[in-house]
Amino acid sequence: MSNINGTLNLVLSSDSATSTGSAATFTQILAERIILNSNKQYEACLVDLECPTPNPYVNRQIHATADICVFSDVAGVYKRFLGKTMTQIPTPLEQEQLQVVNPVQNWVRLASTTFSEITISLKDDIGISVPVGDGKRSSVSLCIREVQ
Repeated sequence: MSNINGTLNLVLSSDSATSTGSAATFTQILAERIILNSNKQYEACLVDLECPTPNPYVNRQIHATADICVFSDVAGVYKRFLGKTMTQIPTPLEQEQLQVVNPVQNWVRLASTTFSEITISLKDDIGISVPVGDGKRSSVSLCIREVQ
């Protein structure tokens, strides 16, 4: 059983050798199964993300969902919301990758205390997936902590 004294940080990437899918939606198998204490509650927070930039970029929020999170109501739609970027992100039109290091801090409950893979989906605030294709990659860092 994994014991979290503080936080557990995970970095997930669509181009990892243990990932399947695309830059918009990918599933990464973790190096080892995470088993948290089932008598406690845990929550996760989006720490940072990198994803392909729509061109021309229209300064929309990017929403990240993770299948380990509970369902949340986001603008009238229930999804396993992990976090989002700020509305205005200064990004040159020619930039291929969007890097967000200070997303909106939002802690959400985990749906399960045991998991060996995580599925991440990245869409803008109107539901359009981030671009996919050759050379397109996404990465997400998240933090898990015990609810005190």
